[in-house]
Amino acid sequence: TDRPAKSRTRRMASLSTDASVSSGGSGDTGGGGNLRAKVVGDWELDAFYIEKDGVGPVMHPFGQDPVGILLYTPGGRMSGQMMKSEADGRSLEEPKTDEEKAAAFLSVIAYSGHFEIDDESSAVIHHVKAATYPNWVNTDLTRSVEFDDDGKMILSTTDACPPGCITKIIWKRVSEE
Repeated sequence: TDRPAKSRTRRMASLSTDASVSSGGSGDTGGGGNLRAKVVGDWELDAFYIEKDGVGPVMHPFGQDPVGILLYTPGGRMSGQMMKSEADGRSLEEPKTDEEKAAAFLSVIAYSGHFEIDDESSAVIHHVKAATYPNWVNTDLTRSVEFDDDGKMILSTTDACPPGCITKIIWKRVSEE
């Protein structure tokens, strides 16, 4: 991959995956090349929360009903957006004041770029090319990947979390109709 020399890396602590939470209960945690096939596709946000010391959720950064879309293409591109929903208090009006603009900015996360799979650690690495947060551009964001018995994808990270906390982002696959 062509990566800028000045690229910074954000790595999460290696999280182990539990075979009991894998897709279909088969004990396959996504290693051996299967993880890429499971990850590629269209996903819709199901939940976004932070756990502390293995107990959670203890905080919902975008409220109880956030919305979002995550796309992984077969060619290795990715794009993800998450935001606080109108039900959770996000205004859908054009922000006019500095306070409204700050609130709007803080209620959305969006970035895109390329991705790669690390089968050994059951992780996806996002190589960020564009982001709402400028300091994420030209960085790598690593997410631990698990699948629950319903086929939902659970991405976990300790990026930007206080000690003992883990961010959990749960995605459900969009049905191809």
